[in-house]
Amino acid sequence: MQNTNNYDYSYYDRLKEFATEMFQQLGGEQFMLMTGSKNIFYISGKDLEFNGCIVALVISIPLCVFNKHKIQRFEMCLMGDDTYTFRFYKRTVDKPFRVIRGVYCDEVQDTFELETGLLVTMYNRKNSRVVVGENV
Repeated sequence: MQNTNNYDYSYYDRLKEFATEMFQQLGGEQFMLMTGSKNIFYISGKDLEFNGCIVALVISIPLCVFNKHKIQRFEMCLMGDDTYTFRFYKRTVDKPFRVIRGVYCDEVQDTFELETGLLVTMYNRKNSRVVVGENV
């Protein structure tokens, strides 16, 4: 019988933990509710074109009036230097509309909100760069 205290996490278990933490940094269930996102999955960095990517969270965003740039797909990639690289796509084309590198964990929600115009939580965050009710 295997000792559960010395369980060696496999590579994919670690990727799942990273992806879950990334999802929580975006806002978790409130993020899904506020943006209308439905298809959320993660991909190993080995399967992407990113150099130095560990894991990527891929999110489909439905089109709506409030979506500033009509972005339909969003990739959030955890890089080896513990920052995130965001890639925003219009439609389902393979070429990203915008790439933002060097995003830290405390800037994740603000960066997403500034780029898409969609709020990710129902409450105002301290030190948020997004002002509700004004064009950003």
